Order: sequence, then C-alpha cells, then structure tokens
Amino acid sequence: MLGILTVSPQVGTAQSALWDWSGAVDETPATAPLRAMLAQVPAAYLLPSGDLLASLGFGDLDAARRVLASLDSDLPLALRAANRAAPTARLTMEMGAETETWINAVGFSVADIHQMVVHENRTDAASLIALSPDAAARVPDALLASGYERQGYMSLHAYAAGEDGTRDREAGRSGDPFRSFIGLSARVDVAGTLLRHGRTWSSFSTLAYGARSPAVADPVVRVQLDALDGLDAGALLQATFHPEAAPLLQSDPVAALRGTDAERDAGGWRSLLLADFSTGAVSTGVMVLTADWPADLDPTPLAALITARWNGTDIAGRSAAVQLGVPVEVNLWQTADGLVVLRLAATAPTAVGQRGVTTNPVFAFFSQRLRMLDLNFLP
Repeated sequence: MLGILTVSPQVGTAQSALWDWSGAVDETPATAPLRAMLAQVPAAYLLPSGDLLASLGFGDLDAARRVLASLDSDLPLALRAANRAAPTARLTMEMGAETETWINAVGFSVADIHQMVVHENRTDAASLIALSPDAAARVPDALLASGYERQGYMSLHAYAAGEDGTRDREAGRSGDPFRSFIGLSARVDVAGTLLRHGRTWSSFSTLAYGARSPAVADPVVRVQLDALDGLDAGALLQATFHPEAAPLLQSDPVAALRGTDAERDAGGWRSLLLADFSTGAVSTGVMVLTADWPADLDPTPLAALITARWNGTDIAGRSAAVQLGVPVEVNLWQTADGLVVLRLAATAPTAVGQRGVTTNPVFAFFSQRLRMLDLNFLP
C-alpha cells in the first residue's frame, strides 16, 4: 500500500446519547453490497474460533471509485480505490501492481472488482470476489496459461496450483494475487461473476458451501449491520469483522459497571466490527461492539463511561479526542434477547496523502489501536 499523510486534527468535544433503536432499516441500506457478499460466505467465519488473528474483511471498490472520482490525483482511480477499500490481507498486497500484470496472470485487474471479501486466520485464507462479466470469463484461460491445473477434490473442482498449504518462492509471481511473490498454494474457481479462492482445499470447500449457512443470517451479524445502517455517513467503503473481541479488547464492560474484577465476572465483549464510510471529502469511522448482558444490570451508563474515557488521557497523556481532534458519538441499545449493541462513530476530514491516495483517519485510528491491543477508551 502507498504511504498516507494524515490531516492535522482540531480538538473536539466528545458526545454521547442513548439511541432508541427501532430495528427498521432503509429499503436500500448502505450495507446492501456487504449483505449480498455475506450471503455467500459461511457464518462460521464470524464465530469465535479461539484464533485471535481470525478476521473477515470486506471492500466495496465500486463505492470507492464513485466516492473518489471527484478527487484530484495522478494515480489511476482503480488503484486509489483499491488502496482505500481493499481489505488488508496478503491477497491485497499486490493491489499496486500494474493492471496488465494482473490481467496476464489471473484474467482480471483491480478495475474489474466490484466487491470482495477476504477471510484470514492463523493458518489459512479464502476470498470471494465479485467481478465484471467480461473479466470473469477471462479467468479460466488466464489461470491455465499461468500454470494452474483443473483438479477435483471430493465433489468440487477448481483451478489449482501448489500442494496444499505450501509455498514455493520459485513459483511466486508478483502479478498473481493468489500465489503472490512467495508462491502460495491456491485453488480458484468462477461461478457466474463470483470468483472463489482458497489457499487450501479445506478453505476453498468451506467457502464453496458458504451459502448453505450464510453469515448474513447470523443474528449477531444482523444487529451489527443494522447498526451501520442507522448512520447517514455516505457510502460504506470497507469493513472488518473480528470474532474474538473479548481477548482482543482485554476488557469487561459488565465488570466495569459492577465495579468488580473482570476475572470474577462472566461478562465481556462478544464481537467487534470496524467500518469506513465516506462522502469523499469527509469520512466516518465506526466501531460496533456486542456483549452478552445480565438481566439485572442496566447497560445505559456505558455510553457516559466511554465518552469520559474518550476524553480522558492514556499512558502517553493524550486522549483519543485530542489525537483525532473530533467528537465521538456513542449509542447503545439492547435486543429482545438481552444482547447489548454499542456503536461508536466519529467523523473527520478525509486524509489525502501521496498521489491523492486517501484514508479515513478515524477508521485508521481504530484499526491501529486494535493492533496495539490499546483500546483504552473501552471499559
């Protein structure tokens, strides 16, 4: 990815509110493309697995191209959109490659991608890519010309390269996003305009049967998506699900409100979703958290507690409000079965870096603090 220069922040005041969530969403929600992709991937991708590195990333390159089209740059719009919206994963490390290189190796370029989903865990990866019809038709011949072979595995067939779970640097190709420059094994197939890819037959088969029990049908995922649709923040460009929220966040909201030691309480965050919305010049970063909640405890004080922590100082002596320079809006509600849903949203000017590449400062802040295991504004 290209380097990003951030904007200088202006100090703001945090806000909080208790949102009276009705459960209704617009007929054409901002999450419609994400929902469509989640209808094709298994719910297991978004369930806790004990792997802290497990994540599911979504990118809407169509939306990014629309949003970024009016911004000046000497870099092709397709590459700027990929840098902004493509999920952060090894598959997308090749996004800066020349368009012709991708077309020669796999039959499509970044300009041909509408939306994509990338699932990664500690040992494997899989991806689902929605392509333009012409590009999808080019994929089989391109893969065969690149050394892939048509192979079968149980009842499945795919274009395969490399032994399961291996890497061969001599077979690596910088223009192949599946094998990459380190020669990863890959299994790829196209059905209509949907391309499915797995590093191994196991990950490929899991994805191939994803629509039988899709992620979009999971009740926790549904409330997270509804929370995103409750915003009026422009187009959804990217989102990342982290199923192992509790150990990642290293905090316990139930214990925080009860005033007890987290080790002695059963509460804890259940799932985490980060999202990047933008209208072009302005971007909104969103964090959605869910938590199983005891019936005898009122969750409402969480909003004020998080607002205070957002304005409070961390170890470096700087609050999140000072670092970002924008207020945060904290909303929470509770579902009929007791699940607490918490949404943090903050809006800032879109950061413009080298050659017109953009980033969402709030989304970047959330992502960086999560990688550092330092979301100290959460109880």
